[in-house]
Amino acid sequence: SETTASFLEQMPCFLLASVNGQPLGYICGSAHARTGHIVRLAVRQDVRRHGIGTRLMHDALAWLSQRGVRNLSLNTQAENSQSQAFYRALGFYRVQSPSSVYRYLF
Repeated sequence: SETTASFLEQMPCFLLASVNGQPLGYICGSAHARTGHIVRLAVRQDVRRHGIGTRLMHDALAWLSQRGVRNLSLNTQAENSQSQAFYRALGFYRVQSPSSVYRYLF
């Protein structure tokens, strides 16, 4: 659809994990010069903790790195300790700010 096409133009990094045509999760982000931002990482609840989110994130990091991104940010909810631990395990660190912003340096 036109809405989907517009979204994908704004989010040039869009990766989908699927099995037998069934979506399991996705990640989308953007890159501008040497700075990138992960807009959304989502994995279906019934398949979480099987490495899908980690694989999506590693693939997105590789894609962004190949395009010259050296500084990456993402946001997560302040009360979501599970996602915060996930991002820290991947090498992200929390930035001192009023919201839960995490950074990753390549």
